[in-house]
Amino acid sequence: RINREIGRRIAFYRNKRGLSQEALGEKIKYSKSYISKIEASNSEVAYSLDILFSIATGLQLDPVIFFLPINEESFEKYRQINNNGEFSTMFYYKKTRQARQ
Repeated sequence: RINREIGRRIAFYRNKRGLSQEALGEKIKYSKSYISKIEASNSEVAYSLDILFSIATGLQLDPVIFFLPINEESFEKYRQINNNGEFSTMFYYKKTRQARQ
């Protein structure tokens, strides 16, 4: 179940970066087919933390983001503030925590 949620988050952030599965796969040296299996909602494919870290690096994200709920608003605000497009998990955490209070 957690793999499915992580796969959904990978797909979300990959799309936000404007990357196809093939483009991400080329960046991190994995096949489009493998990325597709990781992202599939019905997939039971197993993958290591090394692969998860590679995907995060390819997407210019902190890997922790894959374990947090998707928050498109925080992601978009951060992209507008941060010129190089990198995502800070601490920024995300602070914003989502403030929203809950």
